[in-house]
Amino acid sequence: MDAIFETWDRIILLIKEEMKDAPFNSFIKPLEPVSIEDKKKLVTLKAPNKITKERIEGRWYNNQIRDSIRDVLGPDYDFKLVLPEDIKPAKPARKASPAVSKFTGNPINPKYTFKNFVQGKSNHFAAASALAVARGPFDTFNPLFIYGGVGLGKTHLICAIANEIITRMPELDVMYITAETFVNDYISSMRDKSMTEFRDKYRHVDVLIVDDIQFLAGKDASQEEFFHTFDELHNGERQIILTSDKPPGELQNIQSRLASRFGWSMTADINPPELETRIAILNKKAENEGLDITPGLMEGIEYIAEHIESNVRDMEGALTRLISHSKLANEPINREYAQRVLKDIIQDNRLRVTPDKIKEAVAERLEVEVKDMESNKRSSNIVYSRRIAMYLCREKLGIPYQRIGELFGGKDHSTVITSCRDIEASMKVNNQLSTIIKEIEEQLR
Repeated sequence: MDAIFETWDRIILLIKEEMKDAPFNSFIKPLEPVSIEDKKKLVTLKAPNKITKERIEGRWYNNQIRDSIRDVLGPDYDFKLVLPEDIKPAKPARKASPAVSKFTGNPINPKYTFKNFVQGKSNHFAAASALAVARGPFDTFNPLFIYGGVGLGKTHLICAIANEIITRMPELDVMYITAETFVNDYISSMRDKSMTEFRDKYRHVDVLIVDDIQFLAGKDASQEEFFHTFDELHNGERQIILTSDKPPGELQNIQSRLASRFGWSMTADINPPELETRIAILNKKAENEGLDITPGLMEGIEYIAEHIESNVRDMEGALTRLISHSKLANEPINREYAQRVLKDIIQDNRLRVTPDKIKEAVAERLEVEVKDMESNKRSSNIVYSRRIAMYLCREKLGIPYQRIGELFGGKDHSTVITSCRDIEASMKVNNQLSTIIKEIEEQLR
């Protein structure tokens, strides 16, 4: 419901600009948003009494409300007014009370909205796909499969989908879970002989959102149950949304028929954000904390963004620590203060393996230049070094093939796949290559 009120707040701000205070306070301010139905292009508003409803419908306020709604939501939207007695009590399932069933979903963080999600080149397609599903479930991108590394915003996006659908179509039954929750519920239902309740809960939702689907790997019985759940929902034209650390075709220890179902999905990847997006993410975090972006705070934000590159969660954690220390010590934030307070966090982050560290380690061991590995040079020692670096990026970090290609000067993903497979095959018969890679891995550790 928070998102409905956020949208309504934007609408009434527009209305207020065109009205005098007296009629605005008498007729517009008492209205309350009930629902926003995307399919019907309809906003339902509750008037406090019959007199207010009739006054609005009989005066120009009617057009003013409609025009402002269309400015915010789109040209085809309209609205209707209802009275308190016209509103039916909400279904118990919408309350998300733990008492409804022991198989209720995971809590959906209300702060995870599209409004709070910062877009950049690294996540633009995933965000656009998620928004399309949120505004038109069942019709667009079903199933939707979002993948990427830890801490890059997958959970934020899928919770934003859930919050948006609940706001726009409150009549739908939306369930958000982790794959671990699904497995635990399955085990519990087997133990308690409550499989009927388990299946009823999971197979009769309108929208099923499952985070970290790779957790099903190696759990054959749970995979079997999820396969049938997937089929039941998909055949019933219900929306399915999944996330993983890898694309569907690269998941390990997943039954082939379940993997083929995942392959039906519209896939969208999230990559580590570039510097500008990292700064924008931290700015948004500071704004959400109610802080003014002073020059000193901006220096701290830039310092964090420059030194923590691959994990949004770590960046936000560093900013929270910086702000907390500043408040407790009553000291202003600037770059020097950030360096002092975040010294251990930045050092820990530097010790983590990154694509750049892999390139540097390979270049040092094989006596080539990093810039040559990133170029189109085809000399044997450069190609050899490039292939090893690509293989390690894939093996150590699980980076998608397409992203690895971008990291090495825009190479085609098929080239990356071939390189990784060649190195993996050669290691089985080439002891010298195995030794070189072990030495590089030791250096990275």
